[in-house]
Amino acid sequence: MSFDQAAEIPPGWYRVALTPAPTPTSGPASLFPTKLARPDMSGIEREVKPGKEHIFEFVVEVPKE
Repeated sequence: MSFDQAAEIPPGWYRVALTPAPTPTSGPASLFPTKLARPDMSGIEREVKPGKEHIFEFVVEVPKE
C-alpha cells in the first residue's frame, strides 16, 4: 500500500520499504540493501496512531565501495 503526502493514512501497523535517495551518480545508492525495498523482507514495521503527526527516521548503513 502506498500513500501520497496529502493522503491521510489510516491508523494501524505497517510494514515499511525503503529506497535510496536520488544521487547524481550511481555510487553508494547501487550498494543500498535491496531487501529494504520490499516491505515483506525489510523487517521494518511502524505504527500509525490516530490523531498524531508521525515522523519516522531511518538510518541505513551502506558498505563503502
